[in-house]
Amino acid sequence: MSLTLEHRSETEATSFLLALSTAICERRKQLSLSQDEVGRRIGASRTYISDIETCHRNRNNITMDSFYRIAKALEWAPVRLLQRAATIESRRLARSEVNQADP
Repeated sequence: MSLTLEHRSETEATSFLLALSTAICERRKQLSLSQDEVGRRIGASRTYISDIETCHRNRNNITMDSFYRIAKALEWAPVRLLQRAATIESRRLARSEVNQADP
């Protein structure tokens, strides 16, 4: 099956947003913070944080302002959160390539 450039870009963006959601959730748990506490730190509800972590927030599209506030609430620079998401995505892609190579 061939993907158009637009479809491929959308799929890649969605995949990265999933990795970002995972990074947010992992970091929150690493700090032993509840979704409620992260929400309080950024002035949002627990449901908002849950929606981001589970990709229910408009396909996980969040504003840059929200992303910045979440990173700071998780005690990381925004770039560190993006780096962690990139690592998660790279590992997922590597596993996918290995699985596709297996007959």
